[in-house]
Amino acid sequence: MMFYRLRTIVITNWIGVLVMAQTTTDLVLPRGSDLKIPPGEKKIFVALGKGFQLYKCAAAPGGTALTWTSAGASADLFDLTGVPSPEKIPDELMRGGRSTAARPTLGDGGFKNVGKHFFTQAGGNSGKPHPVFIVQGQTMNAGKVASTPSPGKPERNADWLQLKVTPATGFAKSIFRTSTRGGQLAKVPCTQEDTKLTKPREVPYAALYSFFK
Repeated sequence: MMFYRLRTIVITNWIGVLVMAQTTTDLVLPRGSDLKIPPGEKKIFVALGKGFQLYKCAAAPGGTALTWTSAGASADLFDLTGVPSPEKIPDELMRGGRSTAARPTLGDGGFKNVGKHFFTQAGGNSGKPHPVFIVQGQTMNAGKVASTPSPGKPERNADWLQLKVTPATGFAKSIFRTSTRGGQLAKVPCTQEDTKLTKPREVPYAALYSFFK
């Protein structure tokens, strides 16, 4: 799969996928995907999201067959603004247990915790969940504009997303989730016992969240 950038181009190897990498201001996006940086918007902030993708077991819409469906996400956000090659950080953080390489430090002594990402209900419990970001004390409600499978191991890694902040805030207008690592639920049966779970099933993940204005 080919990738594009909007500025100076160099070549790098990321998660085993050949990409065309950008030096500073823009974003690695798969060529031909529906993810597009809105005209006139520029990247103003980059955060690492580290947490869990959430899943619940329920009957498929219009049917009786049980299936695992997304129940949102919950993650802490850490400031990566100005960090060289931030797209490598999620992979470095989520290395397998056999890896002896040092992992990035989060929180005290490492990348600064700047907020949280979670899902909330719109219009009460009957509403559709939507993503919320709290960054440096500013709350942003968002809605999905587009998504594309992760270019690297989509069976394991969460989709890449383009989100629109609604209404647009002073902090950002658009948010992109890219460079995902983990987050996809393994193909396991969804049973009646699973429907009785009081909490969603959690799958660890890390990703970049790029904020545009």
